[in-house]
Amino acid sequence: MRLSKRSSLPKKLMSGFTLLELMIVVAVIGVIAAMAYPSYLESVFKAKRSTAAASVLECVALLERRFTLTGTYIEAACDNLNNDDYTLAIDTSMVSRNGRTCTANGNENCYKITATSNIAADVACTSMSINDLGVKDAAGTGGIKKCWRTT
Repeated sequence: MRLSKRSSLPKKLMSGFTLLELMIVVAVIGVIAAMAYPSYLESVFKAKRSTAAASVLECVALLERRFTLTGTYIEAACDNLNNDDYTLAIDTSMVSRNGRTCTANGNENCYKITATSNIAADVACTSMSINDLGVKDAAGTGGIKKCWRTT
């Protein structure tokens, strides 16, 4: 005679999932998450790069307005455009660039705005910059295309 506790229980109480079935479900969820996470991170970095590019271009607009009013780029404030992800720096101290005089009569006529990333994991775009001629530059493995692309 075989004694089995399982057979003595009503069929209604024996329903449920086995440990093996639960482990398979957890493994499948883990594989899906492992495939989706890098794509999610890239989307987050892309959004932060887009915000930084917008801040740089807004600073360009502020500098150009300042130059229109005063004839110089000095003392144009873009500090309020900094955020936790990127830090803006404005350099108006260039003496000359490509044979062009940047400082004349004490007025700075050139600038370079650089947004430096504070995100260590984003190696594709460690910094992006633009100068008063509209020439864009970028540092990182992604280059100019990846840093300045916002779509």
